[in-house]
Amino acid sequence: IATGRVHASAAYYAKQLKTNAPVISCNGALVKKYNDSRAIRSYPIQKDRIAEVIDLIETFHTMYYQVSTENTYYFTKMNKGIEKYMEWNKTQKPEDRISIRPIEEFSTDKKGQEVYKIFVSHEKTENNDLHRFLDEMKHYDFIRQVRSMETSIDIIHHTVDKSKALEDVCEHLGISFNEVMAIGDQDNDVGMLKKAALGIAMGNATDEAKKAANAVVGDNQSDGVAEAIEKYLL
Repeated sequence: IATGRVHASAAYYAKQLKTNAPVISCNGALVKKYNDSRAIRSYPIQKDRIAEVIDLIETFHTMYYQVSTENTYYFTKMNKGIEKYMEWNKTQKPEDRISIRPIEEFSTDKKGQEVYKIFVSHEKTENNDLHRFLDEMKHYDFIRQVRSMETSIDIIHHTVDKSKALEDVCEHLGISFNEVMAIGDQDNDVGMLKKAALGIAMGNATDEAKKAANAVVGDNQSDGVAEAIEKYLL
């Protein structure tokens, strides 16, 4: 599992799959097994500069953000997406729930609380504030941004990438990239799709993801992952 979600969210699916393989979360910023408190690799955003990033985001009033730690989403704006996620969260067992808290409760002073991702979202695809924000971000060399959806950006440590995290997993498992198949559908999957021996794009993937892949399968509403596994692994 390699995702932009926080570890607690990704770990839920690893638990359902009953896999002990390392989980890649926050676009590669954290690599660890769901049932092990120790991280295999950890790349948090520089703690003493997080306030700078948040201050920059808050100057653009058409955008809102979420701060992600290992197990918690801190949100600034309640919307349908957050409400839906919170409702789903209530249906889970207490030990599987993700902590979803208002941004007012966030503090970099909390012991052991590392920030792995800052999710920034805007209301429209074409947004002048977004372009100005991306221009401003070029001056911050300790972070980088990746697109995880059409109207959102993930801000992560400047060295972080899913392909780098996949490299960490391979090293941990003692295998090479020649033994790896990767499946993805967004721009944050491009590096991973290029680096794997076999990169598979979902039918609903972005143009960049499809361009990076060796093959394209069905979309995420048509069992595309199952198709890839049956066709290329079994």
